[in-house]
Amino acid sequence: MMPTPLTSLVKPIQYTVPARALDKWARADLACEPGEDGVWQCHYHYAGSTCNDGGQAFVATFHVTLRPGPDGLIVENAWVELPLENNPGATEMCAYMTQREPFLRELREPQSFCGMTLEAAILRPLELDYAGCLCYAPMLNHKWRNALSTIHYALLKGIAPSSSAPAP
Repeated sequence: MMPTPLTSLVKPIQYTVPARALDKWARADLACEPGEDGVWQCHYHYAGSTCNDGGQAFVATFHVTLRPGPDGLIVENAWVELPLENNPGATEMCAYMTQREPFLRELREPQSFCGMTLEAAILRPLELDYAGCLCYAPMLNHKWRNALSTIHYALLKGIAPSSSAPAP
C-alpha cells in the first residue's frame, strides 16, 4: 500500500487481465525487493498444471530485474525457475519429457523482451495459449504477460509486496 520510488516510473496501461485478478496475484504471489542503484528484483510465484496426464500440478518462479531508464522501467533480465525436486508436474510437462535440459535451459535464458520498458513488454503483440503449462512459446507468453502485468499493477498501485510470496 506504500508507494515505492518506482511508482513514478510506471505509466498506466490497459491490462488484458482483470484488475481483480492482478490485485489478488500481487498480494499473494509477488515479492519485490529493492537492490542497489534503483534496481529491483521481482519474483512472481506461478502454480500451474500440465496439459497432459490429467493436469499434474507444478510451481515455477518468474524472476524479473527492473531498472530505471529514461522512458520508464526497463526489464533488465527475466527468466523462469522451474525446480524439479518435490515438483512432480514439472517433469510431466510434455516439453520436459521430450527435451529435458534444452527446455530447462530455454526457461533460464533471458527473455526476448529484456531491454524493453515494462509497458512495452506487456503490450507487445504475442501469440497466446491459455493452457496451464510452460511447454511452448504461446503458453509461456501468456504466463509472462500475467507475471509482468502483476508486477506493473503492484508498482502502479503502490502495493510493492516484500519478499513474502510463497517459495516454489
